Amino acid sequence: MTDHDPIGDEVRRALEREAEQVHPDPDGLYRIRERIDAGRGTPVRSRRPWVLTAAGAALGAAAAVGAFAVLSPDATKDTATSPEVAGSTGTTPSTASHSPRVVVPPPTALPRSSPTPERGGPTNTVKPPTIASPPDDARAVPVYWLGSVVGRPELPPRLYRTFVRIADEDPAAGAIRVMATGQAGDPDYRSPWAGAQVRAVTRQGGVITADFDTLPEVRLSRAEATTAVQELVYTVQGALQSTNPVRVTLDGEPAGALFGQVDARSPIRRAAPIDVQAFVWITSPAENGTAGSPLAVAGIASTFEATVNWRVRDAATNAVVREGYTTATRGTGEFGDFRFSVALPAGKYVVECFEISAEDGRETNTDSKTVTVR
Repeated sequence: MTDHDPIGDEVRRALEREAEQVHPDPDGLYRIRERIDAGRGTPVRSRRPWVLTAAGAALGAAAAVGAFAVLSPDATKDTATSPEVAGSTGTTPSTASHSPRVVVPPPTALPRSSPTPERGGPTNTVKPPTIASPPDDARAVPVYWLGSVVGRPELPPRLYRTFVRIADEDPAAGAIRVMATGQAGDPDYRSPWAGAQVRAVTRQGGVITADFDTLPEVRLSRAEATTAVQELVYTVQGALQSTNPVRVTLDGEPAGALFGQVDARSPIRRAAPIDVQAFVWITSPAENGTAGSPLAVAGIASTFEATVNWRVRDAATNAVVREGYTTATRGTGEFGDFRFSVALPAGKYVVECFEISAEDGRETNTDSKTVTVR
């Protein structure tokens, strides 16, 4: 019979507790690849890459092992339980009609704690939603779009992502062709690349080349042009699952100034997500999708104290029928996942997720999806 090893049990518990605190960054893979591509000495913008978090967890576990090595079994007896890594979610029913507003602008989520029971109403139980992630079909590729920042008109547009299935054998060229239609399937998103005609996308020597027959002639402000070029870079890299820089050419020659602003004579690198991605975006349900009740909602956010507010409107009357808040897995300066679910009767609704400004209380960074609940 094998002797019971209390110290070994404590070490395993310590490792499990440390591992529970590790939450991979949605862009972690891109950042690792970017560092490899860039080589030594090239800084990569990241406030807290998940690889560093994992390393910290490993060091913490190693320190725990060292502590157990010098303590007796009695001294290391574990009497505490590990805290649940979760945030709070609140829901509040509403029968009042809020003033209508124009909603101008869309990487998976961890379940949060159960929401607070409503006053005089049923308890909304959180169920894991179906995340809008790439399907197993190899022809499903991400396409990025521009969307305005609601409540922050002084800011340039930011990037939102959808997934589309393409019949093109070249996934990157196919994704660009979808982007160039300007038809995002969501009225909040747009693309200044509409009308562009891509010839081919090739890779050589650590550089991706997107060669065009026709480029957009529209001229944008410097800030908007910068984001528009990143729309292309993110779309191409997402389709190829690469972080290699993207060179843009016209009939095989350097494209010059894209949108009259961005010098494309050299390959263009991927900007840090925090500089170009939308601060709040819904990944599930899809625009004009159909779902059951409770309606499962998931998204990505970078908000103050990781708080994401939400509400559900009746699509016909614009009246708010449910509202609440949830917490993302990360806060300001980083992107985290959020999710919640809400029981709704059959009907057509508009789901809105947004941030309340800590500075002046105004609503900002709103994203919305229209969905039919059956």
